[in-house]
Amino acid sequence: LRRVDFWIIFVYTLVMDGVGLMYINNISFQNKALGRPQSAASTIVIIQSVANFLGRFVTGYVSDRFSATVSRPTILMVVATMMSAGHFALALLPDAMLVPAAVMTGFTYDA
Repeated sequence: LRRVDFWIIFVYTLVMDGVGLMYINNISFQNKALGRPQSAASTIVIIQSVANFLGRFVTGYVSDRFSATVSRPTILMVVATMMSAGHFALALLPDAMLVPAAVMTGFTYDA
């Protein structure tokens, strides 16, 4: 509890898990608002889930591989930037960026 790294990771987990859960909870609403069929929402959920698996695997590997030279909060900052980019892209171009945002958010959620 005395290390700054702990508090950085703790706050990161609180904020980014909340943002990721909000996105996952609203996938079907976004899909419906864009006028897409319900089957498209299922496809986006599958894409997001596969990206989530890959993101957990890749970021875990990268974090362990480079832990001697790069701190974990730095890696988390890169991951948070990727998730933020996905959300900003979805906010700016919702129809065109629905799938890329699902990939970026899935890849970085809980990574």
